[in-house]
Amino acid sequence: MIFEIELQCDYPQWWRYNLYLSLAGYDDSRRRVDFATFTDTVYDVTGREHAGPPPGWSADRGAAVRCTAPEYAEAFINVVTNTLPVTNRVGDCPDFGALLIGRCDGREILRRTIHVNCWGGFSLSGLELRPDKE
Repeated sequence: MIFEIELQCDYPQWWRYNLYLSLAGYDDSRRRVDFATFTDTVYDVTGREHAGPPPGWSADRGAAVRCTAPEYAEAFINVVTNTLPVTNRVGDCPDFGALLIGRCDGREILRRTIHVNCWGGFSLSGLELRPDKE
């Protein structure tokens, strides 16, 4: 089976976040048989502030990763802040949503909105994808 996770977001400040997606595939004995990653680093995390996205940056980041597994897969998702919000007023920077989609052999088995904190980003480890779950 081919498992896939995809992350979509239309937040105008999406460039302020680096993306790290991983997908591990397992057999029925819980042995890892495949592992794949996707990384999109817009800016290195250095503490330096950036006024906007780099030249040529596109909001359509192609944030998806696939792996093969006979039984199930586990997803690991990290959205890391590379540039802090333009204001330090919490009320001016609420969490924003990104759509997480999981598929098995092209069939959607997961659709969930994750909530990304403007300062802290988002992290999720060990989300199981199984072909029999919808």
